[in-house]
Amino acid sequence: MRHPRLPIKLNTFACVILVLAFAVRVIGLGEKSFWYDEGYTVAFAQNNLARIIAGAAQLELNTPLHYLLLKLWVLGAGQSEFVVRLLSVFAGMLTVAAAGKCAGRRNNQMLAMLFVALSSVCIALSQETRMYSLLVCFCTLAVAQLLRCLHTNKPRAWVLWAAFNAAAFATHVLGAILFGAQVIAVLAVFLLRQHRPPIKPFLFITFITGLGMLAVLAWVVSVGQSYGTTYTGRLNFVITLMNTMAALALPRLQPEAWQTPATIVVTLLLLLVLAQPRPRLVGSITLISLLGIAALCAITGKFAARYAAIVAPLFLAALGDGLLGKPRFSFPQLAQTGFGLGIAACLALGAWQWRINPIYANENFRDAAQFIRANLKNDETVLLVSGHLAPVFAYYFGATGWHALPNDPVLNVRNTLSFDSAMPAINTALRDKQGAWLLLWQEDVIDPTHLTQALLRRQSNRLQPEPGTLQFTGLRLLHFRFNQPYRPLPEAMPPLTSKLEALGQSRGLLGSGCALLRQLRTGDALMEIFCFWQVEERNSLPYNTQISLRLFKPSGEMLTQSDQQLAPDGLPGTRFDKVITSIYFVPLPPDTPAGSYVLQAIPYTAEGEVSPRATTRVDIEPKGLEAS
Repeated sequence: MRHPRLPIKLNTFACVILVLAFAVRVIGLGEKSFWYDEGYTVAFAQNNLARIIAGAAQLELNTPLHYLLLKLWVLGAGQSEFVVRLLSVFAGMLTVAAAGKCAGRRNNQMLAMLFVALSSVCIALSQETRMYSLLVCFCTLAVAQLLRCLHTNKPRAWVLWAAFNAAAFATHVLGAILFGAQVIAVLAVFLLRQHRPPIKPFLFITFITGLGMLAVLAWVVSVGQSYGTTYTGRLNFVITLMNTMAALALPRLQPEAWQTPATIVVTLLLLLVLAQPRPRLVGSITLISLLGIAALCAITGKFAARYAAIVAPLFLAALGDGLLGKPRFSFPQLAQTGFGLGIAACLALGAWQWRINPIYANENFRDAAQFIRANLKNDETVLLVSGHLAPVFAYYFGATGWHALPNDPVLNVRNTLSFDSAMPAINTALRDKQGAWLLLWQEDVIDPTHLTQALLRRQSNRLQPEPGTLQFTGLRLLHFRFNQPYRPLPEAMPPLTSKLEALGQSRGLLGSGCALLRQLRTGDALMEIFCFWQVEERNSLPYNTQISLRLFKPSGEMLTQSDQQLAPDGLPGTRFDKVITSIYFVPLPPDTPAGSYVLQAIPYTAEGEVSPRATTRVDIEPKGLEAS
């Protein structure tokens, strides 16, 4: 099996394919707003070199090469969406050329290049400011160089193969999986005696390269101890593997209804590749890489379609190499050619859908920031939940006038908001303000109990946001006007003196107690109660668990009752190991006299009362009596 040397001498058709690849990647490149990852990437690349190297490991458990290259690129070219993304476009074009070298005969190379040029998965990677396009480029170059090494066995060729793999790993730690897949595939070829690779130089280069990767990985893990991205724990391996397979055909795994058909089609096509001798090595590397990526995602509990997409060019190159044989006018050959052109047509349709279908639109941070800036009053501020959207928001809005909750540019579930962590930042942000804009994105992860919204509602004129929740493609924007200048609350959970009784069913609910953080006076229409709950990890409480709040006179007669959800917007759907802060407003009769009362907070479900019941003393002072 002969493979031409790199770099290739492109013929006219190859040039046409590269021009096509550039066109489909560059048209409309600046139309979409940066999404979170892109904004973070641009902001992070502005750090100094030492901070980029250390921060990539500490904040992302990752390697820094893409950030370093982007820093140089931005210094020379600028920071507009179009210009910044252009670096990924050029990496994508080089991937198209390298994919051709992963095929055999010239006509197979052209078909492989055409597949990668039109793949919506590959286009998607090439149109965003992240490291994946560069990672894909180095991985594809590494496999193409491996094929050349197995043919020529020249020392310089092996060194270049190691360099491509090292560059891939320096771009993203997933490059180690691709490197391991190549090693396993070559050893399998040697052991099966299908082809005798030059094993000694291969083993030597593999040992040196692998040792270097292990050393860097150990350092990355040692400095990234605070890294935390998910509460889900481990994922189901079979489901994750199916998603990994589908990610070779569907960008962002959309539409969701197509995931299972895409998995089936990709699996069948990969089996077709593995059944043929010529593309079998590239197909084996693809399959081993997919298994490794799926296993890593299942163990870490975090899956992203981009992880699997990094082997899409290898899959398409192997597919293109397996479809066409020597040119001849025969029915089998014509059928194979038609099949290949049919796949190209499907890929072209997918590329068109990637451009026009709204399900592929980025979160519209650009329009949201511009709208807020145009409508923000001098006595208002902006709160960002989740706080890790701050870099992309700052790109469009500016560096001041907003506050991130939590103040962490990277998604980290260890920073999920609780009363103690949110109140200092909210008090600082809203001090003496008369209103606030709340921009929400991924708040179900960072603020699953909707604490921030509850704290703003309690200050607003109608206990609700201003009418008209605004939507900006994946974002929600709420506006609150306060009934008076914001008054700070205690910055830590207050001392609780509630009496807790183990009455009712035990369903994994633990109570800390309830408290009034504002003094009640006669004539107040509402009693504001803060209750603090803890939910055990293995609980059987339904999402809409209720609570009955009952206020009793000293005589034991019930003065008023209000039933509400235990958590303001329902209990969290994901694991939440912090104290849940619930704010309840209980209407008071207008003629309620001053005195001491008893408040009972009784959780319950459709099956009955849930333990514990919290009993709290409530004092109502005469109106006009000021605290000393």
